[in-house]
Amino acid sequence: MTRALRHRGPDGAGLLSDEMCALGNARLRITDLSSKGDLPMANEDGSVRLSYNGAVTNGAELKRSLGLEDRYRFRSSSDAEIVLRAYEELGIDFVRRLSGMFAFCLYDRRLGKAFLVRDFFGQRPLFHMVKGQKLYFASEIKAFLELPDFDKSLDHDALHHFFSLAYIPGKLTPFKAVRELEGGHLMEIDCRTGSIDARRYYRLEYGADESLSEGAAARGLHEALLDSVRRNIEVDVPAGLMLSGGVDTGILLGLLKELGVSRRTHTFSIRMNAPTFDESRYQRLLADFGGTIHHTVEVNPADIEANLPAHIA
Repeated sequence: MTRALRHRGPDGAGLLSDEMCALGNARLRITDLSSKGDLPMANEDGSVRLSYNGAVTNGAELKRSLGLEDRYRFRSSSDAEIVLRAYEELGIDFVRRLSGMFAFCLYDRRLGKAFLVRDFFGQRPLFHMVKGQKLYFASEIKAFLELPDFDKSLDHDALHHFFSLAYIPGKLTPFKAVRELEGGHLMEIDCRTGSIDARRYYRLEYGADESLSEGAAARGLHEALLDSVRRNIEVDVPAGLMLSGGVDTGILLGLLKELGVSRRTHTFSIRMNAPTFDESRYQRLLADFGGTIHHTVEVNPADIEANLPAHIA
């Protein structure tokens, strides 16, 4: 299953297992490019283990606010280890303090439990299935195809939604046997009894503030967006931006320029060789505005058709 996901993590692969739980991880190195950040990761005595995908962008804040460096000996500067240590410090309730896009499994050998966790809004994928007395999870459904006798029965309700809505909502997937953990949810698995408890751990709560002026609201939104972009570029690899030519990616580019990093940022655009889909004029205007290192990839409609089988496989 881990080999099947090697395209998601080409920088290394690992496995940790005991009689109750096996964790595999294909790693894409983003923070701490050394082997000290390799995954899966375990604490000193192996009692807590982590399989991890994504990026927690408030890791430094968590480390500082929880005093983790005073209590634990960090082996790496990776955000994955901060997740591991925060769990040791607070238990699974620590997930409410996270910010970023992530999906992970924490296995606590002492409790005989494993926890599957998906980020607040479901930006990182996380699928699971129960087969016999075992629960499997992965970032892509294709990993389950490696299991003997995988049930490929189609879920016709899910397919109906896909062909009518252009996406599959909620927990459904094209296969009856596979379900998706929803954003803002976690799953607690008792490895000894086999019981499974899935629950929401995050809910967006907001209300109107009638005392807020338009100017104050605009300044607050600007600061929130700027802080988000700042935290997402604090990585150990070059940061890039997909530039569509639209308002949303244009705003992100403007924030990168405000932070003074746009001239060393690589931007990427897709130019469709079909007049009705061609937005390259606007992409070029934005790239010139930001002074970015810009890359354009030209795609013909026939290219999509030709490459679709390889993409699916």
